[in-house]
Amino acid sequence: MKKKKMMFSLRKAQLFIKVFFLVLLFNGFSLRAAVNTNGITNEKSSVTQQNRTVKGKVVDEKGNPLPGVTIIIVGSTKGVSTDLDGSYSIDVKSTDKLSFTFIGLESQTIEVGDKKAIDVVMREQSELLDEVQIVAFGKQKKESVIASIETVNAKDLRMPSSNLTTAFAGRIPGVISYQTTGEPGMDNAQFFVRGVTTFGYKSDPLILIDGFEASTTDLARIQPDDIESFSVLKDASATVLYGARGANGIIIVNTKSGQEGKVKIFSRIDMNIATPTKLLKLLDGVEYMNLYNQALVSRYDDQEHSADDIPTPPWYSEEKIRATERGDNPMIYPNINWYDMLFKRQTYNTKANVNLSGGSQMATFYVAAGFDQETGLLKVDNQDNLNNFNNNININRFHLRSNVVFKLGKTTELDTRIYGRFERYNGPYIDAGDIFKMVMDSNPVDFPAVWKPDTRNESTRWTLFGNADPMKVNPFAQMVRGYKERNENTITVQGTLRQDLGFILPNLKFEGKISASTWNSNTGSRSYTPSYYALEQYDPFVDEYTLYNLTPNNVPYLGDTEAARDGNTHFYFEGRLNWDQTWDKHSVSLMTVGI
Repeated sequence: MKKKKMMFSLRKAQLFIKVFFLVLLFNGFSLRAAVNTNGITNEKSSVTQQNRTVKGKVVDEKGNPLPGVTIIIVGSTKGVSTDLDGSYSIDVKSTDKLSFTFIGLESQTIEVGDKKAIDVVMREQSELLDEVQIVAFGKQKKESVIASIETVNAKDLRMPSSNLTTAFAGRIPGVISYQTTGEPGMDNAQFFVRGVTTFGYKSDPLILIDGFEASTTDLARIQPDDIESFSVLKDASATVLYGARGANGIIIVNTKSGQEGKVKIFSRIDMNIATPTKLLKLLDGVEYMNLYNQALVSRYDDQEHSADDIPTPPWYSEEKIRATERGDNPMIYPNINWYDMLFKRQTYNTKANVNLSGGSQMATFYVAAGFDQETGLLKVDNQDNLNNFNNNININRFHLRSNVVFKLGKTTELDTRIYGRFERYNGPYIDAGDIFKMVMDSNPVDFPAVWKPDTRNESTRWTLFGNADPMKVNPFAQMVRGYKERNENTITVQGTLRQDLGFILPNLKFEGKISASTWNSNTGSRSYTPSYYALEQYDPFVDEYTLYNLTPNNVPYLGDTEAARDGNTHFYFEGRLNWDQTWDKHSVSLMTVGI
């Protein structure tokens, strides 16, 4: 009996253990299933929270719908625009921010959060309406400007070029600009304000720098880093105060002034490579001769002839064409690419500017200094010692500017501006543009640029320039025949006295302006008349030739300096009275000017 009871108890224990593990196993499975189920449920819930659509409407202060408002999710490129009713719809997350922007209206940024609809009221940018606009004889708030005036950001005018007028094309609406030459020192762009407005194509607009009339060259040489504001007055209402002088538009440039505070220093150095915009592909000598002969045959075939007429023989013989093609003696069979011989493919220019500004309650100042160096594309042949001077274009230009404003009292201010430009030019005796035209008109196979001396001229001390006829042009001889030097200085002194006459009439102000500008130029040129030589005879068996002098009376030595001087001085006076008054939202301004 005892044995049976013990076996029964053991079976109970085993059954209890099995049931315990089964329950534990079942509970564990249920727990895992619950965890997995909860995970799936949470993931679906988060997706549902993140991806949702927000709708809304954008209107102005009067409740009118605004079409075309740009709505972008901050920190991404995803965005939409409002339709004609000002409505929009965009997919967002609860953590996103929406940016609403429209030209002339204040931008707004709104957090999405749990919002399902976001309606926005956009207001005008009051600071833009209060912004000062440069107008004729002064300044005016933008909200009251009704004339056609274009203001250009001075940063957009910064270019590697040392000529400011080359920056006008494509940057100023209503201004047509083009260049007729890229020769350094002669590369001022021609520009029209709203097209040609007068007969004879006298299209130059009136140019005012700091309120004083200036020339196109003064505008071209101004340093972009010195410009505070640049405006173009285009229509009649904008230029009416200048009368007939403003018929072709007006360009107004104001240079920088100092501000009260610590001294600020700014510097810039530009180094650039200048290359021709486009190069013409010239024929070599062999192609030139073949086409020339074909042209003679075509011209003969186009004319009426009798049976006795004999066709004109080829101008260039087959022997000459084949010898040129083989590259035989280049003195007898020349094949010259005049452009590659006279011009480089690129050149290097440098431009630098440094300025200081600052001031106190008594005076503010802006002082700047600049330097430009421009070089041309002409080659200088020092290897063969054909001349002992450099006739390539090389321009060194220095700029100095001092703008100082003195506060003489609570109601009196004196604005002084001094500018100086000092330029030294070195270049060929004949302008580079004329040399280029000679290159385009020259024959590549008529004669060599320079002959190697024959036995008769071994002791000749000057260059034997090639030619076939004294009436023809040797471009190389014309390029190296001399040089030109020029020193040019421009100094401008300006003063403006501003006086508040409030003790006579509230808001009455007086402004007196005076300026003196002087320009002078000293030019010195030296040149000689080249000696030209032509082929007298040639012995192909021994490959020897003799030359004869086409210009025996020429003296191939540099002559005396040809001096030329020029200059002018210009004075300007102006007086101005201004009065303005504001009542609530209305304002009245009156001005009278005496010149």
